Amino acid sequence: MGEWIAANPTELVGLPERSRALRSFVSTGLSFGLTHGVLKSENRLVYAAALKRRRPGMARSDEVDECLERAAFLGRWFSGQPDPFTALALWGLRP
Repeated sequence: MGEWIAANPTELVGLPERSRALRSFVSTGLSFGLTHGVLKSENRLVYAAALKRRRPGMARSDEVDECLERAAFLGRWFSGQPDPFTALALWGLRP
């Protein structure tokens, strides 16, 4: 991750501000996920709960599929970092 950030510094421009602008949406999403059992919380960590399969025929757009694919990539990328505080600091963010 550090190598990619060093090679792509322009991607970080405005990231803290953009992240703060999404805070209410993320908070609402976390609340919804925790309330409905899609997310679980343990030891101050949040993780995906065992999911039920989607109903057959439930439509999903290409945009949603692309968002899910990118979110999965970021999840794998961040989960491979030994220290979440250092990973966030590399991006110019803090919890």
